[in-house]
Amino acid sequence: MKQFDALGEDRLQALADREEIRDVLAMYFRADDSGDWDLLRECYHEDATDEHDGAYSGSIDGLIEWCKEWVPKQFRSWLHLGAQSLIDLHGDTADVESYAVALHKTHPDARGKVFDVVAAGRFYDRFERRNGAWKIAHRKLVIDFIPDGIAASDSNPLDFDQKSA
Repeated sequence: MKQFDALGEDRLQALADREEIRDVLAMYFRADDSGDWDLLRECYHEDATDEHDGAYSGSIDGLIEWCKEWVPKQFRSWLHLGAQSLIDLHGDTADVESYAVALHKTHPDARGKVFDVVAAGRFYDRFERRNGAWKIAHRKLVIDFIPDGIAASDSNPLDFDQKSA
C-alpha cells in the first residue's frame, strides 16, 4: 500500500472533513422538509444553539418545537434547497457559510388565494468535531432576500424571434 506524506494525509483528511460537513448540511434540509425531527436533532450537538433570523433563537429542542408548531400554521408546504458552502477548517472546528433558498406555499387566505413565499439567505455555522463526528455547534440564519410584488408568469417575457427580425 502506498504511503502518503504528511501533506497528502492532511489534504485527504481535509477533504473527508469537508464531505462529512456537507453530509450534515444535506441531512438538515432533508430532515426539515420531511419533518424527521430525530434526524434534524442528529445534525446538532446536544448543547448547540440556533438563531433563525429573529423568528427563533435558542436550543435545538426549542427549534424543533418551533418547526413543528409555528411553521405549519404559516405554510402548508415548504422545500429547502441548499447551495454552495464555504468551509474553513481549523482542526476540530469549522466556520461554514452556506447559501440556501426556501420555497413556501401559504394556506388559503380569506379569499381562498394561496401564495408562494420565497426566501433566500445564508447559514453561518460553527461546526465542531466531537467524538469523531462533525455537527453544528451554533447556527445563525440571515435572510438576504424575500421578493414581494407581482410574480412573473411562467412564460418567457422576451420574444427572441421578434428581436432578431
